[in-house]
Amino acid sequence: MNIKKILLAILVLLFAFVLISTLFSYRMLRKSMTKEKGKITLSGLRAPVHVYRDSYGIPHIVAANDHDLYFAAGFATAQDRLWQLEMIRLAVRGELSTLLGDTSRHVDRFMKTLEFYETGQKIVKAASQNTQNILSAYVDGINQFITQADGKYPVEFVLLNWKPHLWTAADVAAYGRLMSWELSFAWFVEWTAHDIRQKLGTRRANELFSDYPPSWPTILSKEDMKMDGNLSQFRKANADLRNFLNWRGASFGSNNWVISGKKSKTGKPLLANDPHLPLANPSVWYAMQLVAPGVNVTGFSLAGTAGIVIGHNEHVAWGFTNVMADDADFYIETINPVDSTQYLTDGKWKKMIVRKDSVVSRSGQVYRFNRFDTRHGPVISDVNDLIKGTRKVVALKWTGYLISDETNAVYKMDRASNWKEFVDALRDYRSPAQNIVFADDGGNIGYWCTGAIPIRKGFTGMYPLNGSTSATNWSGFIPFNQLPHVINPPEGFVATANNRVTPRGYPYYISNLWEPPARIQRIREMLTAKKKLSELDFEMIQLDVLSPFARDVTKEVLKALGTEPVLDDSLQIAYKFFKGWDSEMRRESTAAAIFQVFLVHILKNTFQDELGAKLYQDFIEFAGIPIQDLQKFLMLPKSRWFDDVRTSEKVETKKDQILKSLHEAIRDLTQRFGAKPIKWRWDKLHRITFRHLLGNEPLMKKIFNVGPFPLGGGLTTVNNARYRLTKPYDCWVGPSMRQIVDFTDLTTMKMILPPGEAGHPLSVHFRDQAKMWVNGLYLDCKSDIKQVQEEGKELVLEPEVQK
Repeated sequence: MNIKKILLAILVLLFAFVLISTLFSYRMLRKSMTKEKGKITLSGLRAPVHVYRDSYGIPHIVAANDHDLYFAAGFATAQDRLWQLEMIRLAVRGELSTLLGDTSRHVDRFMKTLEFYETGQKIVKAASQNTQNILSAYVDGINQFITQADGKYPVEFVLLNWKPHLWTAADVAAYGRLMSWELSFAWFVEWTAHDIRQKLGTRRANELFSDYPPSWPTILSKEDMKMDGNLSQFRKANADLRNFLNWRGASFGSNNWVISGKKSKTGKPLLANDPHLPLANPSVWYAMQLVAPGVNVTGFSLAGTAGIVIGHNEHVAWGFTNVMADDADFYIETINPVDSTQYLTDGKWKKMIVRKDSVVSRSGQVYRFNRFDTRHGPVISDVNDLIKGTRKVVALKWTGYLISDETNAVYKMDRASNWKEFVDALRDYRSPAQNIVFADDGGNIGYWCTGAIPIRKGFTGMYPLNGSTSATNWSGFIPFNQLPHVINPPEGFVATANNRVTPRGYPYYISNLWEPPARIQRIREMLTAKKKLSELDFEMIQLDVLSPFARDVTKEVLKALGTEPVLDDSLQIAYKFFKGWDSEMRRESTAAAIFQVFLVHILKNTFQDELGAKLYQDFIEFAGIPIQDLQKFLMLPKSRWFDDVRTSEKVETKKDQILKSLHEAIRDLTQRFGAKPIKWRWDKLHRITFRHLLGNEPLMKKIFNVGPFPLGGGLTTVNNARYRLTKPYDCWVGPSMRQIVDFTDLTTMKMILPPGEAGHPLSVHFRDQAKMWVNGLYLDCKSDIKQVQEEGKELVLEPEVQK
């Protein structure tokens, strides 16, 4: 046999080996996929449970009692999202390093310093018996799936040689607090404001973090109302946590609105909601229907928590947006120079609580450290400050450390039969603060700002506070009945978009962290443009890409161009596309592309010279504030922020910075796409990829990531498609789901959940809603159990027979 035949034989054998191995691996992975039909016998159930999965893999769970209902909800979630659940559990416990090694050691220390799991344990211990029963049943369902899977775990576990761990009730409660943390921006903005004040002084800092202009819309009308510490490691750990959990992006927001029957074509209320969260794979949401005696609720749970957080039952529908409440404060604590475990409190030294803790790496190596607690909360500045002997450290006070029972709130919300019962359920909802709109089948609509919002007397929380005096302590929380709310407003609708909640005159400080007014302006424009609105109108509002912010800014741009005697080639291009532009961020729009690139440049040209490169990056990480500031300053005849402080020979004006930024934008687009503006489509820059944690690896991208897809919209459109100003223009944050509830037919909810319900790459439901979402399509989620039974696949969960 010659050498060629030998090599050929070897190649054939290698190919056969690879093929057989691949087929074997594929078969093994198929075994880990969700079982949708047949029967499974499970220990812990009290009666049979029927799980009907519709054509998009959404489970509709019918149980004989609450225990079995939440048990089955945990089981179904684990069927579809086991890898996601494992990452959540490791994160809240500060145990990511046991999987990821030393690369996440600082994140685990961060998580343990913030005491998420300890807080979860306290919440469970203090909870009602009903809440404890719900959480126990839910985690028993998760754990039963892990046990009965018998090593047939999803592909991520195989690739990383990992086995899932069992859950406890504290894991669920801790994850609830982690989500609260991710919706809290006060701490990040507060320290950035502090850094800017240190650099530029209080007066200049106040110009950037000043109040919401009175001409911008509020949620409620007047009529409705009748340091020295170092946080660099803290910030890095928080950013890396988001990466490990696939929560990339910043400045989350949402839209919701509700209209009464007098505003709808059918004479019945309509409600819409689209929370703007990281567009990851899998989604943070898990859609399902829960049916048992006393409850029939359909909507969205957070994968890893019990109950439907947003959705509708047979009588009530509701939606959430973030209040943007100032729910956290930093306290600068003074350390005793002779005893670094003591801090100054009203003229006396007080002992910090010192806890020994550790982080365990995958290699088994143990890293030990101390945690410190003050009366305000944990010390979160770089802990080596204590070792160095500095006299200042930073402690965090945050409403997430309150012991409250959100599980019970959701339980009662899911079962409310009218708006009064629904509002009563909100009393237990403390963290995070949310704008909740709702409607009932009696034709009532309403809004309630709910959550724990601190009362600060004589100060706001915009800058870090002196921790050595009790004068800066919180004075309780806004009483529930004094939180902003309205029932059946005379306008016939309520809308929220993370904008300011109340007009001037409200007696309590809520926040200074509001989103720019563009989304709420546009929503209100569209809600008031017609006397009567339909479900289709609601779809058009959710998918709208017109930016009032762009409309206002381009007016100023055209004014500047109009005063220029001669326009060079670049300025002529800008003038041509901006003049007559409808301010819509459509995918194919050249004007939208020019505007977005111009926005990135004018922000930099306006603020970076004063702030410096590093501080500017921190400032634009939370995009809402710099965009608001730019809009405010552009509307003024002049502002000193437009002067480039690095040029001593000239005082730059608004016009100078507009023209400079236009030139830079046209240059960038020409370099990217050539000299023909017709090729400068916005969707060539602006794309969405639903990224999986393992999708960062080049060989894994095609398996685990979904996309990229060309995308319209932008930072200030109702159809929100946010990119990071620090790293434009890929979309990271947007409508994590969309829902529309029409009270004409409460058995059908319009919804979309990208990229899909399942977490298994081999499942058709891993990506089946992604293109639908991109193209503005909805699916009909049915809650008529008879129809679901007829159309869906049935899995029966049977209790194990006791011998």
